[in-house]
Amino acid sequence: MSREYPSNISRNFCASRSRGQGLVEYAIILALISMAVMGGLALTGTSVGNVYQNVVDSLRGEEHPMGEAPPDVTPTPTPIPEDMLVSVVTSSGSTASGVKVSAFNGESAHVASAESNLDGVATFSGLNPGRYKFRAEYNGQEFWSVTIAYPAQTSTTITITVREINVHVMNARGLTLADIPVHAYTDAEAYAGDSQTTNQNGMATFTLPDGSYKFRADYKGQPHWSETIITTSATSVNIRIPEAPFTVRVTNRQGQAVSKVPIYAFNRTGDYSGISERTDKDGIAIVDLPDGSYKFRADYDGQEYWSDAVTSPDVDSTTIQVGGTQVTVKVVTSNGTGLANLKVSTYYADDSYAGKSASTNEDGRATLELNDGSYKFRVDYQHTTYWSDTINVPQTTTATITVGAGQLTVKVVDQRKDPYPGVYVYAYRIVKSGNTTYYYYSGQYGITDGNGNVVLKLNPDTYRILGYNYNYRNYNYHFRYEWSGYISVPPTTAITLRINR
Repeated sequence: MSREYPSNISRNFCASRSRGQGLVEYAIILALISMAVMGGLALTGTSVGNVYQNVVDSLRGEEHPMGEAPPDVTPTPTPIPEDMLVSVVTSSGSTASGVKVSAFNGESAHVASAESNLDGVATFSGLNPGRYKFRAEYNGQEFWSVTIAYPAQTSTTITITVREINVHVMNARGLTLADIPVHAYTDAEAYAGDSQTTNQNGMATFTLPDGSYKFRADYKGQPHWSETIITTSATSVNIRIPEAPFTVRVTNRQGQAVSKVPIYAFNRTGDYSGISERTDKDGIAIVDLPDGSYKFRADYDGQEYWSDAVTSPDVDSTTIQVGGTQVTVKVVTSNGTGLANLKVSTYYADDSYAGKSASTNEDGRATLELNDGSYKFRVDYQHTTYWSDTINVPQTTTATITVGAGQLTVKVVDQRKDPYPGVYVYAYRIVKSGNTTYYYYSGQYGITDGNGNVVLKLNPDTYRILGYNYNYRNYNYHFRYEWSGYISVPPTTAITLRINR
């Protein structure tokens, strides 16, 4: 027997059955996933309880105990600030390397410096976040960037405005001067790091950053300056070098003009100016001097003579005295007659040659210019040498050499005062140097005749005479000899020596 159910009951049953079937299927899927997860944890050696406990602890805000594995959480990396790059360029489009760049913070305090590299870039690392502006120092001038916010902005540019400046150099007459070195300076006279040379038109061209400048031209050892200009309002400037004639007179100590003497001009620091001239027959040299301080050197007779320092155009002449004291040496015979055309040579007191000589005129006089010191003079006449006395210059300015009159007769006797023939007689000059006395052989000697006499021709000087008896020697082979005392020739004309036989 069949039972019938109301139709609505049948529908409800079917719907309820369908929902129950779906829940069962979801449960089966979740179970399979859980089993897979727990199996994976078991393979890695991780306790399932630990996993659940860590999840719970994290939800509660508790830290994981020491010694237990932390949760697998990847930290968020902290961003590294970028370098700050400052490019330095000129208005002509070129980069500027080797330029010092300084960084200033929002309080205008200096915080760092860097130098631009070959690409014109200065790199700043480690700047704190904030507002900055940058300053470039170029050729004595300062140039700024705009203010930037770092690290939102990591680069900026400093533009150096440069302009061409023409410097014209000319003399007092307006003639342009070529090949003149010109140097650029700031208005505070700090060197701007740039030098140029004028071309054939007397112009030197500079490429300079905007600023105030003045220029110096070095001409004939003297500096000459332009006025100060500002590059934003002037692109050229002139340097006019004033010159004035200057007279240098050269005389000897007696005030007489000395011709053909080279004159050289030096600036106040002792540098040669390049200006030179020779004195004319009147002992005068005229040169054109740019305004400035100078001193002059005259080269005469192997010596250098200097003027005092002078300033042109305040002073327009100077005098240099050259040479030594004029000394006159007279060469005469025994009766006082002067002998012409004889060479008079000058020697120092120590017998060294002084490098000066002159010939006697028709009166037998020779004139020499000598520096201060002690001298004596020599003449060679008829194969005999004659000397003057030693004189001190400038205290004494004359000397005389008497030739043919310096004859000394030496008589040699024995112990009984009998004539002693055959004895050799030598003349030695006496030279004193300080506390020391030296004997110099004069080259004059003779042998006594039958009367024991010998005549020596000697120059005026101080001598000692040596008599040497080679005819006698004792058992020790010693010869007998004897010295005279000091004698002067002239006026001494005869002496006697006694030598024992």
